[in-house]
Amino acid sequence: MFNRNMTKVVMKLLNRYKLSMFAIALLLYLSFTNASTFDNSVILMFKHADKVVHFLMYFGVASALYTDFCWLPRKWVYVISVSVTTFLAVFTELGQIYFTDTRSGDIFDFLCNIAGGMSAMITAPYVAKTYFKFINYVRKLF
Repeated sequence: MFNRNMTKVVMKLLNRYKLSMFAIALLLYLSFTNASTFDNSVILMFKHADKVVHFLMYFGVASALYTDFCWLPRKWVYVISVSVTTFLAVFTELGQIYFTDTRSGDIFDFLCNIAGGMSAMITAPYVAKTYFKFINYVRKLF
C-alpha cells in the first residue's frame, strides 16, 4: 500500500509533469482505441489524413515534454523528448500489431510519428514560451 510520503511524491510528480502526462495518456488512448470509433469523423476527409493526425499527436507530445522539462539544460531536454517520443512511436506501432484486433502497425505511421517529434524540437522553444505566457495570463485572471 501507499504510505503518506509516497503519496506526496506521486502527487508532486503528477503536478510537475501534468502536461506531458496528459499528452502521453491522450496519445495512448487515441492509438489503442477501436479504430471504428473514429471512422465517422468529418475532419478526416482526405487520403492519408491519419498520417497528419500521427504527425500532430507526436508533435504535441514532444512539445509537452519540452515544456515540462525546460528547466533542464537544452541538450538534455532534446534527448528526453526525442527518446520518449521514439519509444512511444515504437511501442504504439508494435502495440497496435500485437495487442489490438482493430488496429495495424504501419511503417509510414511510424515515420510520421518520428517526423512529428523531430519537428516539435524545432518549434518547441516558441511553443513553451507561448504556453507559459498563456498560463501566466490565466493566473492573473483568477
